[in-house]
Amino acid sequence: MIEKIHEKVWKLSFKFFGSLCYLVKLTNNYLLIDTSSSRNKEELLSDLKSIQVPLNKVTVLLTHLHWDHVGCLTPFKKIYASKIEIEDFNKDPSAALAAYSREELEEVKKSNLLPFSKLDKEIKKEIQVIIAPGHSRGSVAFYMPKQQVLFPGDVVFSEDGSVIGRYDLPTSVPEKVQESIDKVLKLKFKVFCPGH
Repeated sequence: MIEKIHEKVWKLSFKFFGSLCYLVKLTNNYLLIDTSSSRNKEELLSDLKSIQVPLNKVTVLLTHLHWDHVGCLTPFKKIYASKIEIEDFNKDPSAALAAYSREELEEVKKSNLLPFSKLDKEIKKEIQVIIAPGHSRGSVAFYMPKQQVLFPGDVVFSEDGSVIGRYDLPTSVPEKVQESIDKVLKLKFKVFCPGH
């Protein structure tokens, strides 16, 4: 299901379990924040087609590399994740994905993941990457300061901080959870776009 939640942002939710995805319209391109699970791949691609988004104009930003966020990477050329998430995946894919199906493993393996330091200037002008370890070592949130839109990924699911992401997974850092929640929720936002 597609829902326009801001003049520049659409929320995409799906039939099967997986992360929510957010499509952000930039001046000349689009950002797709997370790609849900592989069971939602066809629905995600169909949704993008229905709102006439050319895949070659989409840059994917990943909040982290858990299986329910990386199920549809191969259709896209530009895919970014935190350097720590990429390192963790290269070291131990099953731990980094926090349980997975063969489809998610192949999606990540076939993708050319780039660190956020390589982001285009246009993207860096529009959106900030907020380092927020806890749910995973390399978890991040994204923030659009001009529009006051916050994408906390799985760091926190509620605006008041009462519902948070798990921190008992192989690459979780429990001692960093509260610090990251506090950092993310201190940002001034009008639109809150959680990972689930």
